[in-house]
Amino acid sequence: MLYLGVDYAKKFSVATLLDEKGNLVKRGTLSNRGAEFERFLAGYQDVVAVVEAGRNWHVMVDILQPLTREVKLAHPYKTRLIAEARIKTDHIDSESLAHLLRTDLIAEAYLRGAESRKQQRILRSRCFYVRLRTKLKNRIHHLVDGQPEEIRLQIPKVSDLFGKAGRSWLKGLRLQQPDQDMLQELLTLEEHLSGLVAQSDKLIAQLFEENQAAQRIKTLPGFGEFLSVLVAVEIADIHRFRSAKHLASYVGIVPSTYSSGGTTRHGKITKLGSKWLRWALVEGAIHAPLTSKALKSYSGRIRRRKGTKAARLAVARKLCHIIYRVLTENRHYYEDLQMRSRPQLVNSAAK
Repeated sequence: MLYLGVDYAKKFSVATLLDEKGNLVKRGTLSNRGAEFERFLAGYQDVVAVVEAGRNWHVMVDILQPLTREVKLAHPYKTRLIAEARIKTDHIDSESLAHLLRTDLIAEAYLRGAESRKQQRILRSRCFYVRLRTKLKNRIHHLVDGQPEEIRLQIPKVSDLFGKAGRSWLKGLRLQQPDQDMLQELLTLEEHLSGLVAQSDKLIAQLFEENQAAQRIKTLPGFGEFLSVLVAVEIADIHRFRSAKHLASYVGIVPSTYSSGGTTRHGKITKLGSKWLRWALVEGAIHAPLTSKALKSYSGRIRRRKGTKAARLAVARKLCHIIYRVLTENRHYYEDLQMRSRPQLVNSAAK
């Protein structure tokens, strides 16, 4: 068997091929094209490859999968802990990956399929559009708030300035130049982004209909279609997690632990896992106590002792544990208010 370590970069990658004894077989700096890697590996059979997870790692994985027996994805943080060196070059990184693969010391990251990556792009594009739209709305608010008093007094008493009544008022507003042109440009951009968000929502609604895991997650309090699909897609395969605690650790919402000399103390959350899952669970934790009597009571107890932020993270961890059970047991979630409002799970067939 031969072991291929690839240090992937934006334009070029360094590939190092080792035999079973660790001897160098071949090394080269290649452009990220399938034809170049095919020529590099021509004549070599039974090759296992490893790529470190990073920006656009899937490009190299898609190139290597047809050319090798197996491709592994190395966890970047854990790999650095094993192979950190004072002298760091692309050649050294590539060879280090090959040696770690040969000695079975690769700390593997989850290797997603093409369909899962496509769904991720849809969801993250929607997040990107919403963030841009929020910035535009804030800019319009800032522009209007900076107008003379006679205009500010005309601002309609509405909860959302970008609702039907507020938007109609903004379109009819007449300001002095250059503010008038700026307002029209910002409104045009905001409407265009709203259209893109609406298109993304149609794709997400389709994903929701096709994803049973998302449908089960939506039965939890605080989760709508978008957050349910986001959580389901980011988790992908719930069985890759040994337990609910393992899932919470992957999300990065568990407290860091420092233990030495018989003394143990806990610090802030690790934030080492998926930032998208972490954001989704914290977002769900904000809304869940508003509709769940059990989680409202739980959040209140934590908030009185440790404050709002700690209570929100505690609810996020609780939701994480519930999601793990919901997905591993193929069940829906409900609350029995007659049983002290304790969270319950019900078989999806009976729901």
